Amino acid sequence: MLTQGELDYRQWLEEPDFPNLTPQQGSVAKQFVERIKGHDWGKPLYPHQYTAITKVIYAGEKLGRWETLLDIVTGGGKTVIMAGVMSYFWQVRGHEKFLILVPNTIVRERVKDDFEVRSLCVQGVPVLLQQPPAHAGAAGLQGPRESGDAAGIRDAHVIVSNIHQLYENRQSPSLEVLLSKAVHDLVIFNDEAHNAAAEQYREVLKLLGRSKTVARVDLTAAVPAGQAGPRHLSTHLRIPRPAGHEGRGGEAGRGHEAGHR
Repeated sequence: MLTQGELDYRQWLEEPDFPNLTPQQGSVAKQFVERIKGHDWGKPLYPHQYTAITKVIYAGEKLGRWETLLDIVTGGGKTVIMAGVMSYFWQVRGHEKFLILVPNTIVRERVKDDFEVRSLCVQGVPVLLQQPPAHAGAAGLQGPRESGDAAGIRDAHVIVSNIHQLYENRQSPSLEVLLSKAVHDLVIFNDEAHNAAAEQYREVLKLLGRSKTVARVDLTAAVPAGQAGPRHLSTHLRIPRPAGHEGRGGEAGRGHEAGHR
């Protein structure tokens, strides 16, 4: 049985409205929601990827909740979902600074490999730069770049960092840059968010959350059934397992019906 929240989301999706945006931003937002269906793409998004992206948008724009936990099946294409949400923030709201926080160097290298530098397509899906942004004079997004390059992250748009690069006993040069006046309106993606219970995660996210972060999206495949995820997050969106899809994309051959990742 569908919850009232799910019914409200589906009703909104039929005729999306954006009460907190300017008319120009709202027009771009409506086009974005329609175009990411990707019917004319060679590799369109899977339905659960489209659902995840639009639910983040709905929770933020309609409900005013910009802290979201996405419970995505392993192999469900989290990188594409992150890129799609980045695209929305860049095109519609003009935000150009994105931090992808990962637990270790293995995941960091995988995420970096999933993104094609400059074009920021993932597995051939043009999830970014599909249309002109609502804000004038914007250049294309650049990235990704590791946070180990403290000087470089001032200019980078997409920063991929494992937690140890930012923590380092609270003396990380990269964290100092992120906390400086040079960085503002940060959008954080906390990949494999079930690791966020660790002290280092809590400390870094707390520091970045103080007037720095405009939105945060946690992604995990490890939220036990019946639990709502981390208590600090205002919205927990459990995205259903896609039915009838063979594995492909970044997780192809790893045993799950993956989308693009």
